[in-house]
Amino acid sequence: MKNIRHIVQILKPKDFTEYFFLFFIVYIILIKLILLKSFSIDIAGAEHYSVIQQQLLEKYGKLYMDPDSFPFFISFYPPLYPYMMKSIFSIKHINVLTDLHQMYVTGRFISFVLFFVVFFILVKLIRLLVNTNARLYLILFLLILLFPNHFYTFRPDSFKVTAYVCFVFFMLKYDFLTNQKRTLYLAMAFGVIGVFFKHDVIIYVGLYFVAHFFVYRKPNKIGQFIQLLLVIFVLFFVGAILTNNNMIDNIFYYNIQISNQYSSLLVLELANFLRLLPLIIIAIINARSKQLLNRFIGYYALLAFVFSSILLFRAGSNFNYTYESVFLLLINAGIYFKEKDKLLKAPIILYVLFLIFLNQNIGFKLFQFGEDLNRQQVEFNQNIQAAVQLKKIIKKDIVFFPSSKSIIFNAALNSICGYDFHLDRYTDLYLGKPIESKLLDEQLIKKYDSLFTNGFVRYIVIEDTPKSFHHIQKYYPKFEFLQTCNHLAIFRYKL
Repeated sequence: MKNIRHIVQILKPKDFTEYFFLFFIVYIILIKLILLKSFSIDIAGAEHYSVIQQQLLEKYGKLYMDPDSFPFFISFYPPLYPYMMKSIFSIKHINVLTDLHQMYVTGRFISFVLFFVVFFILVKLIRLLVNTNARLYLILFLLILLFPNHFYTFRPDSFKVTAYVCFVFFMLKYDFLTNQKRTLYLAMAFGVIGVFFKHDVIIYVGLYFVAHFFVYRKPNKIGQFIQLLLVIFVLFFVGAILTNNNMIDNIFYYNIQISNQYSSLLVLELANFLRLLPLIIIAIINARSKQLLNRFIGYYALLAFVFSSILLFRAGSNFNYTYESVFLLLINAGIYFKEKDKLLKAPIILYVLFLIFLNQNIGFKLFQFGEDLNRQQVEFNQNIQAAVQLKKIIKKDIVFFPSSKSIIFNAALNSICGYDFHLDRYTDLYLGKPIESKLLDEQLIKKYDSLFTNGFVRYIVIEDTPKSFHHIQKYYPKFEFLQTCNHLAIFRYKL
């Protein structure tokens, strides 16, 4: 009973500011809960890619295929997430070829739950460092506002971040509290797990050891990092052997892309800097602290911010490249708020209002939200109906969908992927500007292009719009219009 009263006392808002935060927290959470069951096939971050991955894994029985050959699908991520979700779908008896909505809801719900796991660990970590529960609602609100929608989707982001924050928690607990080997091994295990959910996390895991060595000058930290790298290297080496090196080609070789849209990327960099600026200032203050722990946390967060900013220059990047730096900056904020008991409310309120203005969840047109959901469901059902007709027309021939989203509804067809090879065409059609991206093997692009001129690809199915017809004439002149199918137009190779 005393514990319940204690929890209630902690959770009870203490002033108007916390009631303000709580109101918007509840509001955004309700929106996210609604979105979990929406029929949108892409809330954020090419969510449908995970569906395609599951369908191809089911059809071909392997995750990493030769990216130089049909169906030209590139599995950019390590194997842990796709195989784990495959097991979950199997346990729930979800058919990945037909039960599309159930797949989305399942994947999104797990990610939604993991958000609160991350918040719990963040609060526990701050309490571990400074022994306080102060500013819980502010920290939660900032976490919600600064984590992009990618986290709540059917993507590996939420698992990667959860594994990473567990790594940070146990490493800090080992270094500053227990010094028990078991705690260190737990941290290392979560570091490896995070890498095999999404491999970019190795950068932030490594920065922990770099920042610690820089502040404390303990050589054993470098040794620990080398041991961790050795384990990861061995596991990737085994994966390369088991997949005939396809795992390495998919994850690394064809994952290096350079975009020509530097202006768009600079805007993204500026937006990220402005939204994190107050937290960056707090990290700088901590980095200059006389207390080594505060200095270490400050340096670590600043290093993470610098490296996440570099990663934002990658083609197709977004704020989902900043999870780790946001998490570390919020730890710094928790430490700072503890030391500044008389926190100036006006600057904080202004900062939060700025983030609210930027946040798309709050930007929904409240009275049209239901209309959007209904429209998404209608489009979803239209795609399912069209898929039945397309199967009768195309049968076993090779088909290309310029919109990769259409593939998930037509898993029974022999679809060719390779969208990274025609990125300029894709972005020209759907973004209104061709974005060039250079892959390491230019010869592969030529090989891929030839499949649309030698009859290997027999059909192209695209949205029935004037812009789509112009797109086919411009990029695929050997294809002629055949017929419409619901909201789609079918083009056939000229024999």
